[in-house]
Amino acid sequence: PSADAVTIGEFDFSGLLAVLSAKVQAMKARRIVFDSLDVLLHLLPGMVERRREINRLHAWLLASELTAVITAKDDWSSSASPRDDGALQYLPFIVDCVVALTHQVEASFSQRRLRIIKYRGSTYAENPMNFFIGCRGLEVASADETFSDKPLPIEKISTGLLQLDEMLYGGILRGSTMMITGDPGTAKTTLAGAFAEAALKRGERTLYVAFDELNEEIVRNLSSVNIHLRKFVQDGTLQMHSGYVGSESADQHLHRIKVLVQRQRATCLIIDPFTVFSTTESLAPQSVAARLVRWVKSQGITLVCTSLPMAGDPGISGNLLQVTNVADTWIYLSVFDGGERNRGLTIIKSRGTNHSNQVREVILTSSGLSIAPPYTAEGKVLMGTLRWQKERAEREAHERLSAEFERHNAILDEELAEMDARVQTLQRSIATKRLARNSMIGAEHFRQQDEELRKAEMLRLRQAAELGSAEDLRHAPVKERSVDDSHP
Repeated sequence: PSADAVTIGEFDFSGLLAVLSAKVQAMKARRIVFDSLDVLLHLLPGMVERRREINRLHAWLLASELTAVITAKDDWSSSASPRDDGALQYLPFIVDCVVALTHQVEASFSQRRLRIIKYRGSTYAENPMNFFIGCRGLEVASADETFSDKPLPIEKISTGLLQLDEMLYGGILRGSTMMITGDPGTAKTTLAGAFAEAALKRGERTLYVAFDELNEEIVRNLSSVNIHLRKFVQDGTLQMHSGYVGSESADQHLHRIKVLVQRQRATCLIIDPFTVFSTTESLAPQSVAARLVRWVKSQGITLVCTSLPMAGDPGISGNLLQVTNVADTWIYLSVFDGGERNRGLTIIKSRGTNHSNQVREVILTSSGLSIAPPYTAEGKVLMGTLRWQKERAEREAHERLSAEFERHNAILDEELAEMDARVQTLQRSIATKRLARNSMIGAEHFRQQDEELRKAEMLRLRQAAELGSAEDLRHAPVKERSVDDSHP
């Protein structure tokens, strides 16, 4: 109605409904929308008349078999006590479904929320959900993400760092979530960039969402450690989006990330840092983080996030655990101060896969990122200059021991050579003596044989002589012998 309209006499919805009936028949309409019914109800003088016309409208809708959507401006859905206007309090009891929309500012962020108050004959989600109005229309944040019954992937993909892959026994599972936490300057973004480069080299489309730096800054800074992303940005396989943590709420950031992922058709997502979902002011961002993780898993997307320790959290304890519990793999980067800053890397957990429990040093150079083998001394992990000094001392001690070994070994070699020479001389003497003894034994043997032969020959000759004398005496003539011949 116009601002200067004057009401004369009684007013009801009969004439309006008659016009609408004719219009419905002419259009063969099945749906009808009453936008801002409260404006029309305020033309009626009192609560009784308003309730009467609400009942009249309800009866007409049932008779016309029309599906109707009615909008009304009111705050009864968020008010603890009924308002004086009982008509609008009465309207929700008539309709089948009640949807309450609110628009408030919370923690300096604009929040539009939708809540289903009732829905006859159907189940529904009762909790408030954020919704957004954008270029694709009105979109409601999903209350939960459902998983299909298809088998989960068991393929492992590289983190972009060979030594870290070895610590994870082959890398991280595809479709899982990896959280990288640590103080400023501990190479969180560098690890995330290494993962992005490895994914892009595998041919996977990737989305990089940054909240602390501009896209060009990230590309430039990563190139200083031999991680080059510019060519992938130019060919479109990598899309980089820069945001600001304080520009939107966590739900709005989640909605924007979903749109970007679907537009990029990304299979790998990097959020650097995850701070927008890890504030300790309320539990809402943490629930958004859980929804984000469930969503990427339902889509089979591999997610890598970075995060700073929460304010007041010592080391890896405290409220940070409320964020990292949504991650499958948790990489913790720390600083070891031994007169210089050295970066250490620890794998706190890795669901579904074996992982190393060692603390290793992360080394950044112009040639790239690397992880040194573990090195401990007296129960402490040594890094940087301390490790170099300890290694040099051990190397010098090893060299001294090696030189001492060589010296003793040379002396022993000389003594053994001398003893070998003596043994060889003795062996030659023994051989000579044995030859002399064998020769003497042989000569003696020959002498004894010759002696025996000589004796045998002499015996033979004597026996032959004796036999010959006997024959001569037997054939000789007998002579007369005198008495003197009786003795020879």
